[in-house]
Amino acid sequence: MGILKKWLKLEGLPLVAQRLLFFFCGLLIISMSRELTTYVHYVVGGMMFIVCMLMLVSSLQEQSYRREGDHSLPTAVVGVILACIIIVRQHGAIPFIAVAWGINGLRGGIESISHALYAAGHKEPWIGHLVHGLFETVLALMLVFDPQEKIGEHIVILGL
Repeated sequence: MGILKKWLKLEGLPLVAQRLLFFFCGLLIISMSRELTTYVHYVVGGMMFIVCMLMLVSSLQEQSYRREGDHSLPTAVVGVILACIIIVRQHGAIPFIAVAWGINGLRGGIESISHALYAAGHKEPWIGHLVHGLFETVLALMLVFDPQEKIGEHIVILGL
């Protein structure tokens, strides 16, 4: 059992903490979207920093770097760095946030499409994965092509 999990005496806390942070961040964004525009870099950067630090600690505890092909440690480190950039750049970070979300959305959308293709080839349910992947990919492309214009819409969708 990892040190953090043993200290907290709760299995899976980093995942639960991530989900709770995203849920509360979504509620905050929906309820105060106009006011948050001024502080979006702190909210997004701060949430991202906390989540990625939890991932980093968990990855180090589980010694994920010893497993071939495991990307959890580099993903966590890159996330912490990006979170710091968002917090430091402040208002200039909004287009950066949009493009980062767009690239992450592209990765997630394409992974869902890939999963749908795999499932279809193995005679498993696949339509839900395909619809999700296409939807996520389209939203991501909108962000990447026009980050300044589409960030507001994406914040509302993220909040939902």
